[in-house]
Amino acid sequence: MIRLGVAALLNETPDMRVVGEGGLGADALRLLANTGAHLVLMGQTLPDIDSVKVVESLRQLSPPPRVLLLTATHQPDVLKRAIEAGAQGALLKTGTAEQLLQGIRQACSGRRVLPHETAALANGGAVPNGSAGMGGDLTQRERQLLELMAQGLSNQHIASQLCIAKPTVKFHVTNILSKLHADNRTEAVLTALRHKLVVLT
Repeated sequence: MIRLGVAALLNETPDMRVVGEGGLGADALRLLANTGAHLVLMGQTLPDIDSVKVVESLRQLSPPPRVLLLTATHQPDVLKRAIEAGAQGALLKTGTAEQLLQGIRQACSGRRVLPHETAALANGGAVPNGSAGMGGDLTQRERQLLELMAQGLSNQHIASQLCIAKPTVKFHVTNILSKLHADNRTEAVLTALRHKLVVLT
């Protein structure tokens, strides 16, 4: 049911296309040989094979696909091993459609995908950056942008410093404002400072 729902969502998204699906780890290896997919979205727990072994095998392909895990259970040891094996990260099955699509895009661009809850699993239960509340769902890239925003850099300067496109910066800033419940950049920075998400030096 989850696989069918995710496939339907992705096929309805203009910049994504499902080229194959299956319920076993062996299916991923077989499909990759025939489709050359850019990303494999797979369950953290598979019925036929250790998911970490699948990640290792997929990363041996040329070119290797990005691998993103979907998890619903607290198995920090499996997630840690998968990331060490080359997985781009993980998303929670309880996340929203927007979080799923954003996570896939981040993974395809080569960025680590560890939402707040999943990052805690990967760290053995420890909450990243010491914040379980406001800003806890900021991605690593968003925190990086937030630090630059706090330094007073414009979108153009942030784009130049991070070597990314200006529209990408705007996309991240919009996400940051939403996650910090801020109406503008100044309010977002003040919120970040108040919750010690960034520190000015």
